[in-house]
Amino acid sequence: MFTQMRSDELKEKTRKSEKDFRRNRKIGFFPLVALILRMVRKSTQLELDEFREMFMPEEAAKTTYTKQSFSEARQKLLPEAFTLLNDELIRAYYEDGEFKTYLGFRLLAMDGSVMELPNTEETQARYGYTTTYKVGFRIARALSSHLYDVENKLVLSSCLSRYDDNERSLAKRNIEHMLGLETAPVRNLILFDRGYPSAEFILYLQEKGISYLMRAQGSFYKEIVNTSLPDEVVTIEISKARAKELKKQGTPLRQGQC
Repeated sequence: MFTQMRSDELKEKTRKSEKDFRRNRKIGFFPLVALILRMVRKSTQLELDEFREMFMPEEAAKTTYTKQSFSEARQKLLPEAFTLLNDELIRAYYEDGEFKTYLGFRLLAMDGSVMELPNTEETQARYGYTTTYKVGFRIARALSSHLYDVENKLVLSSCLSRYDDNERSLAKRNIEHMLGLETAPVRNLILFDRGYPSAEFILYLQEKGISYLMRAQGSFYKEIVNTSLPDEVVTIEISKARAKELKKQGTPLRQGQC
């Protein structure tokens, strides 16, 4: 990943303008990315000074890193820089096949959550909002989704969408992204909570060759409600009503299919 951080290709893809990161006396592309990844725990200026002394001792006297220059440089960087770096990390980690598995599966967990955002008109327009008990008062919120490797403690993919989006559509985005990162066949087992089960989503997972384990509400399907054993194979038949509903969701199936 260190090589990727220094690559001109990454800089070209994730700087906002061709004019950005061309002056050496300002904070360069690589130092900026490295600084952000270090995560500021102390004052910004102290972090900047420590970074130069630790990683750039020969250039420390020739460069000027201030809180203002750091803030200005950060505005020139697209957030996709960190997505691309994480993708590179994920590819490299799984490439040699030496990673932890559970019964031969890469054990993953999908989860979604509502995030409260900086409350501005821009974030409200882009991501949506919720209203409070005060008439006319809005709070910007978004829906996030994360695909996490439970055994290896890595986030494979995450995404942020509008507050009125749904968890299943975001889950599909994460799954498609994960599959695009695979350099060799992997047996995936994904854990899902109760908000995910639907016939359409289960069919999607089966088409992708992904094993899954879901918590389901008692009212999900009567065939599941009527089970009597702790471990039981259930056949769910696509009735006329179910086929009609699936067609509305963009998953046409013939009546009688299972």
